[in-house]
Amino acid sequence: PWIQMIAAKPGDGLDLLRERLSPKLAEIAFSPLWSRLFGSLLEVLTNRKRAREFWQELAALGTAWEAEPYRRYFLSLWKTRQHEWGTPPTR
Repeated sequence: PWIQMIAAKPGDGLDLLRERLSPKLAEIAFSPLWSRLFGSLLEVLTNRKRAREFWQELAALGTAWEAEPYRRYFLSLWKTRQHEWGTPPTR
C-alpha cells in the first residue's frame, strides 16, 4: 500500500514498468483491513468516532502489518490534537 501512484512521461519505458509491476499487484493493492482503518481514521477526524476508540481498534489488531503504520501516524497526529482528544497513549 505504499505506492499510490506512478507517473511517467511517454516513452519512459512504461510498458516495461507495467510488466515489472503486474506480478506484484496483490502486494501493492490496499487490503480490506487497510481500507477499513482508513475509514475509521476519517471517522475520528470528522468526530464520528473517539480517538481512544480508534486507538483500541489498532491495539486489538496486534501484529497485523497494516496496523503499525496507522499506529505511528495516529500517535503523532494525536500529539498535535491533544487539546481535542486529551493526552495520547504511551503505546
